[in-house]
Amino acid sequence: MKPGLTLITLLIFGIGITQAQSIIVSEINYHSDTTMNSGDWFEIYNAGTSTVNLGGWKVSDNNDLSEYIIPTGTSLQAGKYLVIVKDIVRFTTIYPGVANYIGAFLFSLGNSSDMIRLYNQGGTLVYSVTYMDTLGWPKGADGRGRTLEYKGGGLDPNIYSSWFDGCMFGSPGTGWTPCNPSIVISEINYKSDTAYDCDDWFELHNETNATINLTGWRLSDSKDSNQFVIPVVSFPANAYLVFARKINKFSAIHPTVTNVIGGLGFSLSNGGESIRLYDAQGKINFSVHYRNSYGWPVEADGGGYTLELIDPKGKMNEASNWKKGCFLGSPGKAFNPNDCLPNTVETIYHDMLTSVQVINNKEILIRSQSDRELTLLVSDMSGRTLLSDAFYGQKRYTTQLPTGFYIVTVSDGYTHQNVKVVLQP
Repeated sequence: MKPGLTLITLLIFGIGITQAQSIIVSEINYHSDTTMNSGDWFEIYNAGTSTVNLGGWKVSDNNDLSEYIIPTGTSLQAGKYLVIVKDIVRFTTIYPGVANYIGAFLFSLGNSSDMIRLYNQGGTLVYSVTYMDTLGWPKGADGRGRTLEYKGGGLDPNIYSSWFDGCMFGSPGTGWTPCNPSIVISEINYKSDTAYDCDDWFELHNETNATINLTGWRLSDSKDSNQFVIPVVSFPANAYLVFARKINKFSAIHPTVTNVIGGLGFSLSNGGESIRLYDAQGKINFSVHYRNSYGWPVEADGGGYTLELIDPKGKMNEASNWKKGCFLGSPGKAFNPNDCLPNTVETIYHDMLTSVQVINNKEILIRSQSDRELTLLVSDMSGRTLLSDAFYGQKRYTTQLPTGFYIVTVSDGYTHQNVKVVLQP
């Protein structure tokens, strides 16, 4: 939830003053997405225990000549929020249900960085925050449809880790609550393992219980000029849909995945990237910004794993809401660790006193202590049988199979088990 009481240190005329500050900035919208432009605005919160008379307070950015005087008679009760807006028409168009706002201020909040300062009736600076759009500051608030939300708890508001980018379009006038998106980006493959290069791809998940018509919707990365128009697509309830940059590379690694659309047309940056989804009316519906640093799973950065979303209702762009998925991912379906492929050149499997081992990617060695005749089947990931043989005890097979993933099945006529093996180049 949003902020609690914070302790801040102010420097006035070179003298350090420490005081308990009750009025703080709790949310900032400094750079709207152009398709849902509510203008610049920020939200203040009374973290104290009593009502504060704000009439005559001054609000300013980093320019001392820029100021907005809060109207006489304005007060803020303990635990309540108030939004201060630049453009009332734009704000009320996007948020017609928000009534606890005032404005309009005449200055603008910078898209790259700026300061918000609050002065009381006596002209004393009582609060100051400087935000940025670089380093570790949340990128979803930088023109991607989200806002900066303060984490609260007395954290220093001038440090990026004290903020997160909240739900789409923010939560002006109220505290942050878990999001309720209709569609999320649930898995991202932005940098493949060089040995299993399936190129860039990501996965959408329909979070609703209804079919969504995606025809004419658009996908984009951080650049507005990079756009992909979705063809005629009916997106079933609770379904998954994959978008791949190069369908031939994707299908070579994931031949059984059919709910995939290729030819994405733009690549995903290895150093971090935004992925945006726009509806058929051209308005932004969803965005995510992943990173390859600041605590994001390093295994997805060329290690053969994917980024897997943990909580679709949670803080979308927080590293803690993403984990490494399966080796080579689980495109087109829900994540299940039991379905993950092995990421090792050697797989040993024991059952019926039998072991299956891949040796140097060239041989499959079967050892068994069973006194029954065993049947060996080797099939590809689409289920096509490539090798079938019967043996007793031990058998060694020299493989002529290309690089890929295979299922080895050993059966004694009564029971059978499967093991997935990897043949690497």
